[in-house]
Amino acid sequence: MFGEVGRVGITEIRDGRGNNPHTVFLSHFQWREDFTQSKKLGAVSTNWNAPELAKYAIPCMNNTLLLHGHTHAYDPLEFGRHHNEINVGLDAWCFGPVNEAELVDNWLHTAVSAV
Repeated sequence: MFGEVGRVGITEIRDGRGNNPHTVFLSHFQWREDFTQSKKLGAVSTNWNAPELAKYAIPCMNNTLLLHGHTHAYDPLEFGRHHNEINVGLDAWCFGPVNEAELVDNWLHTAVSAV
């Protein structure tokens, strides 16, 4: 059960030992600036970069990490490994939920160096 459903959330993720907390934003949408990119047809949902939805996305912030969904891409690192966001939608993780340790192992250390 959700205590609140909002446009943006904030939480901490940690390494596998429970150390090194990193604050991350949570959003349904990717960074607002990503709405200007293009992708091959079929690689993402048909409305993944719809201009009318960009107003609901938060603008990219330096020194900030973002966990998002929305695009229905099959690649969790669809915007690049050295970027400060990762797609945590089910499509990007073989239709299963991603756990915190997997995020840390596959993304956190690289993403932190990019912010």
